[in-house]
Amino acid sequence: MPTDRDYWKPDRVVMRRKAHTRRALFNKNRILALLSLILAGFLWWGLYLLLHLSAVQVVSIEVSGTETLSQNDIQSSLESLIAGDRWHLVPRRNIFFISTASLEKTLKSSVPTIAEVHIKKVFPRALDVTIRERELWAIYCAGEYAIEIVSTSTLAVASPVEIAGLANGRPTESDFSNCYMLDRDGVLYQPAPSVEGSLLLQVRSDEFPSSNDLLGVKSLDPGLIVNLALLSDETREVLGFGVSAFELHKNSPKDVWFEAPERFRVVLTRGSDYREALKTVKTVLDNQIRDRRNALEYIDARFGTRVYYKLRP
Repeated sequence: MPTDRDYWKPDRVVMRRKAHTRRALFNKNRILALLSLILAGFLWWGLYLLLHLSAVQVVSIEVSGTETLSQNDIQSSLESLIAGDRWHLVPRRNIFFISTASLEKTLKSSVPTIAEVHIKKVFPRALDVTIRERELWAIYCAGEYAIEIVSTSTLAVASPVEIAGLANGRPTESDFSNCYMLDRDGVLYQPAPSVEGSLLLQVRSDEFPSSNDLLGVKSLDPGLIVNLALLSDETREVLGFGVSAFELHKNSPKDVWFEAPERFRVVLTRGSDYREALKTVKTVLDNQIRDRRNALEYIDARFGTRVYYKLRP
């Protein structure tokens, strides 16, 4: 009779394997996931085709109002701004997704010569661009004045400035090589060559505009522009000639110098009664200088009826 010891011999133990059910390759969950992906792909592709319909893509950009700017350059700039897709789906040239305000801001900042720009959508496939360019008022040149030591013995009539030992020297072309076109709003908008003569009004200053990015930003006070324009008009009416150049000195911010076509200069107090001061200058020119204008260095008319002038040796 077998015992427990004989019953549990290893050769008598039978280990049964657990039955495994084979999982189907395409079960319900996998089929649903696959169908969802296919549906999402069709939806994405359908949306892509809908957004890229040629009927709503901008293909024409009409530019008007330019004077010095090239219309082709403006069109090319706008074409580059509306090229490509956002998120690989939304075309930038789709007329429904174009932001005219954004295009106006970008175009104006990239082309400082533009004073105003208006972009209008012309459905379904065009943009109408109207531009107003900045108008040149003067050439603004920043640099350093050549300061000369003056001996009072060489003066025809001593000016208080020169009695102090220093005179504001005449700048040379090399002193003021950083020149820009300036409009009446005080905006520097384009590099310009240094000019000589009286064909273009020039504003010289020994103080550089504070902005690092000069072009397209308001660098000069518009009130100063208005003041200088008034002085230019008064000079033409009273003295019979136009101003060739204005000079601004940071060490004398209350004064303004202007240069006549005959190359002599006049200094006045900024914001004073220009007409009355210029009448006094005219009296000096007519009664004291007369035919010696070519030898005249400057007239200092900042002290009412007390006028000082200097003749070149």
